[in-house]
Amino acid sequence: MSARNGKGYYPIPDVGTFPSVTTINDCLDKYNLRQWAANTDVDYLYDNTIRPFMGGEITLEQFREINFQRTVQDAKLAHTVKSGEAKDFGSRVHKALDEYHKIGGEVKIEGELIDALHKNIEWEELVKLEVIESEKTVYSRTHRYAGTLDLYCRATFDESRAPLRGIIDYKTYGGDDADKKFTAYKSHKYQIAAYVAALEEMEGMEDERLDFGIVMGIHRLTGEPSPKLFFRAELIRPFEEFAALAHYFNMSHRVK
Repeated sequence: MSARNGKGYYPIPDVGTFPSVTTINDCLDKYNLRQWAANTDVDYLYDNTIRPFMGGEITLEQFREINFQRTVQDAKLAHTVKSGEAKDFGSRVHKALDEYHKIGGEVKIEGELIDALHKNIEWEELVKLEVIESEKTVYSRTHRYAGTLDLYCRATFDESRAPLRGIIDYKTYGGDDADKKFTAYKSHKYQIAAYVAALEEMEGMEDERLDFGIVMGIHRLTGEPSPKLFFRAELIRPFEEFAALAHYFNMSHRVK
């Protein structure tokens, strides 16, 4: 199966070239992300000008010597820098979890990844997680999209019931705020709903549908996992909305 080509599309052999789920989701208005970017830039400007002066860390003379033009330019890029750091951490977490799920044993990691991996393993043991496949590329011929789901697995949420089948998608969050709580946004729900539907279509699961999708938040500072569990019935409406978005995207972009 082909991987995403760097332009937001998946070339699927003998099928076609489909846009990725995340590329389609980029059509959404991500207000929270825009607000975070604005807050980050303003915080950078304040922390490097007003705060040190008002806090007595620098003198009036030192305050006057600040290159405000350069500081403002740096502030405009603050959210980009922080976003890059977050994406780097997220990529390393994904890589470590993928390696662990594929070899089923100890993974050589260090630093901030240790807590994230170990705490996630503890959660997996709690739900008796069984890996079916890690980093699986899926696609939908019907709705013309593709993506790579993080984990296809079985898990036990109720000891009185048999294990359920579903998928997990990992999201790192939190930045420098150890108390920040994880929120599963609309785009997250669209993503797992799209992966569930694509996997069912590929595997011909008309009679045995998947049972759940989880958006797993992993805090950057603490490594604490925050699973947001959605049973299949809760993913029907998000998928209908995503399918409409995919239709719009494919109608407005040339896709082979």
